[in-house]
Amino acid sequence: MYLKEQNSVVDLVKAELEIKKYLKIRYSNNRTINLYTKRFIDLIKYYPATEPINISELELNNYIKILINRKDSRSLIIQFIQVAEYYYNHIHKKSYVIYRKNLPKASIKDIDILSQEEIFLMIDNFRNPKHRVIFVLVYACCLDLSELLNIELSDLNTKKPPFHIRIRKNNSDSIRKVFISKKIVDYLDEYWKSCKEKPKQYLIESTKPKLRYSRASSEKVIKKSFEEAGISSASVIKALKRSYIKHMLNLGIPMIVILESLDIYHFDSIKKYTKIFHGNIKIDFTPLDKFVNKPSIIEPEMQDLEKIIFTLKEKDEQEYLLEAIQCFRIGALKAGIVFSWSAFIRILQNRCVELGFKEINTAAMKLKFTKKFSKITDFETIKEMNLLKLALELKVLSKHQKIQMDNNLDTRNHCGHPSSYILEINKAKGFIEDIVSFIKNSK
Repeated sequence: MYLKEQNSVVDLVKAELEIKKYLKIRYSNNRTINLYTKRFIDLIKYYPATEPINISELELNNYIKILINRKDSRSLIIQFIQVAEYYYNHIHKKSYVIYRKNLPKASIKDIDILSQEEIFLMIDNFRNPKHRVIFVLVYACCLDLSELLNIELSDLNTKKPPFHIRIRKNNSDSIRKVFISKKIVDYLDEYWKSCKEKPKQYLIESTKPKLRYSRASSEKVIKKSFEEAGISSASVIKALKRSYIKHMLNLGIPMIVILESLDIYHFDSIKKYTKIFHGNIKIDFTPLDKFVNKPSIIEPEMQDLEKIIFTLKEKDEQEYLLEAIQCFRIGALKAGIVFSWSAFIRILQNRCVELGFKEINTAAMKLKFTKKFSKITDFETIKEMNLLKLALELKVLSKHQKIQMDNNLDTRNHCGHPSSYILEINKAKGFIEDIVSFIKNSK
């Protein structure tokens, strides 16, 4: 199936395409798909002369024991077990008994803050829509379990934007409105459709109508998701809440605004959270000693960039755009231009490669390029202006897009080299709009 005849080794490119095809059935997040693909390809590299489908239960379990013996992390091993279980038992109905003994113990984090990548991975791993909604609301809305379990159906506004949920404390008349995004509404819709017996009063009910789901069961759902991701925490709810605060801080929301949205006003609480996330900061300089950031770009341009990041196929494409967003947010406009252009170039290269190297070389000959292309790194040896010409010849770029990107290349060169060039914020916004427009129209 995937063995190359000349040397009887598996064609990794074809194998990678196959596993990605299957993973896209189950997972929606590209980061999760890329991560699990890497874990599976590592197995194939270990058995290079065996078709993936023909790797036996014994060989699979021996590989897991090797991962354990070489002291790979618990999370990496569990990720591999999950993708192997899915590929062999779910897709190919093998009924393998996969080795799960003697796994490394998960380490307890000192501050209990998860990365956004870890959060996305845990969300994607849920098969039960009800359990996924419990996890998503606790993290994305920064809820205590009592707040989650007190949500009544009448507290939800998911019909007309701005979407929100009314949150109330136990034994309290205090109510706060929490914004929820379209993505959360989609999770709620999926949960509602999965319910054979629709909830009657509370959003999350037990098997008996009008009775709240138990606190113990809710916490067990979240603890299990941590365990399956290979993460241990002294308090999973606290870990999700602190992760929410940290991620919102990274997105540029001031600490005081975050805490006010959570109805946290007491000075001692504000001081505690400030110390957790910022440490013991001392003022040992004045405004005369440091430069203040230039005007930053926030909404809606950043929203458009963030949305398309989740649609990108490759991790390096995502990382370039993430770097660009961070730069734009703090006012480093020239750096943001350079990183977003790098993302565009990598995406453009990948779109060309998707057409095949035969097509690329035919177009290159027509343009009288002397370069022959056989791998993506070959693009690094040609000038970016020639890549734009090649993309136009391949119809990856339209004539209008080519003109736009020629102008944007000039902007990128001004920003990437020492000069007296002054980048206006509106120019940067226009640059972003062109990049976003290309990515949206190139799928």
